[in-house]
Amino acid sequence: MVVIEIKRKGAIPSPDKIVGQQLAIGRITDALQKSGIKSIAVYGEYDGEYGDIYASECKVKLIRYNYKWCEIHKEYTVKQMIDGFLKKHLPEYLSN
Repeated sequence: MVVIEIKRKGAIPSPDKIVGQQLAIGRITDALQKSGIKSIAVYGEYDGEYGDIYASECKVKLIRYNYKWCEIHKEYTVKQMIDGFLKKHLPEYLSN
């Protein structure tokens, strides 16, 4: 299970200030993980005006994985992060 949330640049809080929506998403991914379902929450951000936003191209800033929030300091797109998750945990879902 992959949960994706996209926010405007600067709107994603640091892992020590998680509230509201991030708290709910964290609890969902933790419950899935406890039930044996591989899960990750990915928070990406976009830099620009409202309009068409392509989630796959947004930069990942924060993820929830293995019961903890982690800031991402390397530059990954949402697509790259999800592909990496699938490659590690569900390689049969990737096409060659």
